[in-house]
Amino acid sequence: MALIVQKYGGTSVGNPDRIQNVARRVLESQRAGNSIVVVVSAMSGVTDGLIKLAKQVSTSPSDREMDVLLSTGEQTTIALTAMAINALGGKAYAIASLDLSFPLPYVPDEFGLDGAFFFEAGTVGLLDERDRERSGQPDPNDPLRVRLVDDSASLRASAGVSIGWDSPFGPIRFDFSHIIASEEYD
Repeated sequence: MALIVQKYGGTSVGNPDRIQNVARRVLESQRAGNSIVVVVSAMSGVTDGLIKLAKQVSTSPSDREMDVLLSTGEQTTIALTAMAINALGGKAYAIASLDLSFPLPYVPDEFGLDGAFFFEAGTVGLLDERDRERSGQPDPNDPLRVRLVDDSASLRASAGVSIGWDSPFGPIRFDFSHIIASEEYD
C-alpha cells in the first residue's frame, strides 16, 4: 500500500460532473489498496468571482481578509469532493483549519517571531470493514493493549495559540492547544 497525493486544479473540479470524475479516479486508487490524500483548488471561476466581490466592498482589501475569503472557494470544493467520493461508496472526509497570524507586539522584525491563533476540526470516522475487524484485537506492537476503534464520525475540534520562528534551520512553530470537542474514549 502506497500513500498517494492527488492534486486537482480548478478546471478539473470546475463543475459537478468533473468533481464526480475526480471522485472516480480517487476511488480507483483507493480500491487498489492505496492511502489517498486529495488536494483540490476552488472550482473554475470561483476565485475570480470572490476577488470581484471583495473589490465591490473595498478598494484595497487587506491580504489577511483576502486569504480568508479566497479559502472559502477551496473549502467548498473540498466538501463537494468528499460528498462525491462517499456517494460512490468510498471513504472520504473533509478537514477544516483556520489560522490567523499576526506580528508579535514589541518584538523587532529581525527576530523572526510571529504569533497565531488557530482552529482545527475534523473526524476520525468513516471506517471501513477492515478497520472495524481490527477493533478489539491485540495491538501487534503491544500485545497487552487492545485496539478500540469507534465509527461515530463525531466532530473533534481544538483551538490554540502559536509562536512561529523563522530560524536559521527553517521555520519552527510551537503550538499550544485546547481541546474543544472530543469523545470520552479519545
